[in-house]
Amino acid sequence: MKVLSVDDRQENLYFLESLLRSQGHEVASVSNGLQAIETLERDAGSESPFDLVITDILMPGMDGFRLCREIKSRERLRTLPIIVYTATYTSAQDRDFALSLGAARFIVKPVEPDVFIDALNGVMAESDDFRKPDPAAAEGELASSEYLRVYNERLVRKLERKLQQLEESSQRLTELVAQRDAEIERRREVERQLIRSQEHLQLIWNGSSDGLVLTDAAGAILKANPALAAISGVDLPCGGPMSVAAPAWLGGLSPAEGAVAVERRLAHPDGSEKLVELTSMPIAASDGEVIFHRVHDVTDLRRKEAERAMLEAELAEARKMESVGRLAGGIAHDFNNLLTVINGYCDLALRRAPESAPPRESLERIRVAGSQAAELTSQLLAFSRRSQPIGRRVNLNSVIEETVPMLRRLIGEDIRVVTQLAPDLGAIRVRMNELIQILMNLAANARDAMPHGGVLTIATANVDAPPVEPPGPGRIALFYREIGPSVMLTLRDTGTGIPEGVLPRIFEPFFTTKDESGTGLGLFTVAGIVKRNEGSIVIRTSPALEQVGGAEFQICFPRLAPEPGNEISEPEDDRTDDPAFQGGMVLVVDDRPDVRSLVVAALELDGCRVLEAADGEEALRVASEFEGPIDLLLTDLRMPNMDGRELSSRLKAARPAIRVLYMSANPDAAGAAETPGPDYILKPFGKGSLIRAVRAAMRGPASGDA
Repeated sequence: MKVLSVDDRQENLYFLESLLRSQGHEVASVSNGLQAIETLERDAGSESPFDLVITDILMPGMDGFRLCREIKSRERLRTLPIIVYTATYTSAQDRDFALSLGAARFIVKPVEPDVFIDALNGVMAESDDFRKPDPAAAEGELASSEYLRVYNERLVRKLERKLQQLEESSQRLTELVAQRDAEIERRREVERQLIRSQEHLQLIWNGSSDGLVLTDAAGAILKANPALAAISGVDLPCGGPMSVAAPAWLGGLSPAEGAVAVERRLAHPDGSEKLVELTSMPIAASDGEVIFHRVHDVTDLRRKEAERAMLEAELAEARKMESVGRLAGGIAHDFNNLLTVINGYCDLALRRAPESAPPRESLERIRVAGSQAAELTSQLLAFSRRSQPIGRRVNLNSVIEETVPMLRRLIGEDIRVVTQLAPDLGAIRVRMNELIQILMNLAANARDAMPHGGVLTIATANVDAPPVEPPGPGRIALFYREIGPSVMLTLRDTGTGIPEGVLPRIFEPFFTTKDESGTGLGLFTVAGIVKRNEGSIVIRTSPALEQVGGAEFQICFPRLAPEPGNEISEPEDDRTDDPAFQGGMVLVVDDRPDVRSLVVAALELDGCRVLEAADGEEALRVASEFEGPIDLLLTDLRMPNMDGRELSSRLKAARPAIRVLYMSANPDAAGAAETPGPDYILKPFGKGSLIRAVRAAMRGPASGDA
């Protein structure tokens, strides 16, 4: 809905604008009836004319009564609904007069916002009646003489009140005159106090931090305080009277019958720009009317408001990312349960299928895809900050070779990816998904820096220590540590480079030079991974780079001591040979039937005897009914009604010798034990991992053993 607000007080207009816009309405504001008529006439022929007028009564130029009459007397405007919103004309007669002139509602200030909105909605609900042509209204409007009679009555009533006040004042003055002989000494004291007050006012005038100015009707400065020169940068004499023309930014206002407040920008002579709030009002002086101007510097206030708005936006973005992360963690949890079933049954099928069987190759491909899917869930858990912080021993070259095809799809065909990988590269201890995050984020930034194509070079090398890069033009170092022998990852592009003014801020959260498509979290995430793994980052861009343009990231991680044959984490296999293992009785508890069936089948193939239950209550019942010993409780951590830890505690009370192995698709479900131990196995797991974990748990100490 399009609303025209008419009021000569800026604060009232601001209140209505804020209230109506919060309800989704479009609002335009003017300060008197003349401006309102001009605006309505101009807008009447447009595609989206005004739907409602909200007007005060007491205004300069044309008051609210006359505005109602003018609107209802014009053919193109007579159907427009009007709400009268006043704090001066408040009697029942004023209300009836306003309604007789065509107002739909008469509201007395102040009023609660909810009440005002209800009234507005009521008017718009009745707007069809207002918009229907009313021949009686068109022909039977108040005659001019009748209108003037009622209008004058309103004015006379106001005048009578003023006259009554004047009579009371006159009576009081008469009393004072009658007592003048007794009041002479008191008057002298009053005169002395007046002199002191004038001195105080002069101190306030000179000491005010706001610029204070008096001008005549022609715009010449009569008097100005010292603060005006400090704000404007113009050295104006502070005494008066003066005949100095007011600056252009100080003029242009017409406070004919009240205060006018605006915000203006003024150029400071030192090249800076200031935002000031200018309030002007007429003052009746002994030698005629002068205009008082108050110039308040709001530059810092508006800057702080902008900063606060930015912080609120960043907080909203952080909360959004937290919600997305929580969603990702939940999806990964459910997906891990599904992968446990897929990979587990695939392992069982591979075990049963002969080496030469035709389906074996298909099963092996399914198992590889399942492992890749498990890595994807690991990345989702890392994004939601639920992944375990312990990295594996990996070879960076292998991670790059596996990731480059994905990078080529990410950055597009017009950017060539070149790899320069050291053949004898040492191992590092970093989670694989974190390395992939680093490569993806830096490659995405390089793509944005090369909109017309270019070359992205990815290199690795063994170094004795991270490079030392002193701060300077085109150089910045982050988290530099003396970590000794390291593995260095270098990503270098031929793009536009990083501007010098941007370089110190690139690792700040939510800082981005992109449009709304950028979150400002890419390099912040990279920095967090490097810091968490005790690494360092050095960035070079022009002019520090010898090449023209581009940017180079050098990231170092501590190099691990060589362990022949173990330079890269091997995929899980199905080897479970252990001649000493004699089987045992295992109670399997999981609320997912598919996961439970898989675990039972795998354990039975390994020679174990198995009891199973769908939840904690059923597990306690099964255990109480079984008379023989139960060697191991294998339970999911997250289950309805009773979780795995509570089940374990209650079962240990009845069977102190029982051992416990927890399983879960959510690393956070392990509670305080962020690092999985011998009593914890993370889904998705293969048959080999499950069997090894079960055997290790059975060999471990029973409850209460040291």
